[in-house]
Amino acid sequence: MSHPRLFVAALVTACLPLGACAGKKPSEAQCQEYTDHIIELMKQGDENGRKIDKLPLKRRDRLLELCTIEGTEPEVLCALEHDSFEAIAENCK
Repeated sequence: MSHPRLFVAALVTACLPLGACAGKKPSEAQCQEYTDHIIELMKQGDENGRKIDKLPLKRRDRLLELCTIEGTEPEVLCALEHDSFEAIAENCK
């Protein structure tokens, strides 16, 4: 079973607020890397490390979709440079 709260928190914290994005769009490859990175950060916050491993493919696909549709290249590249949601929230505005 997945943690919907963690998934939503990841989206919000990772600089992809709905309707707030403008600028150059990230590539599919950048969004794939971003999605993998966000999932890894979610795993770090998962005490057991098992709940996030079972993240439904549908939710993973949604994160990738949000990145490609609403993300910007600067946001994605910034998020990839940081190793915590706190650092992303602080530095990727």
